[in-house]
Amino acid sequence: MIETLLILLTLGVWCLLGAALVAWQINRETKIMAKLEELAGIVNGLKDQVTKSKIEIIGRIAALEEALKNVELPAGATAALEALKTEVQAVDDLNPDAPAPE
Repeated sequence: MIETLLILLTLGVWCLLGAALVAWQINRETKIMAKLEELAGIVNGLKDQVTKSKIEIIGRIAALEEALKNVELPAGATAALEALKTEVQAVDDLNPDAPAPE
């Protein structure tokens, strides 16, 4: 009789431990998912900011090129403009463009 009670008590303790472990795991996963959703929002915000900046920078370079189209530039200015375009392209290449829809 006492052995049966001990066995039942032991099983009860293991069930409680198992339930506590499952509850802890669910709580942990919920916190991780919340952090991932927060991170996704931050990453999307940064992506939008970079895209906006890229459009603005390319637009300003194009406007500068248009304004200087009929102006004789010194070699240093031409080299600086080409270097700027190269750097902008390098930043653009960090995030490949999405494939064009078919």
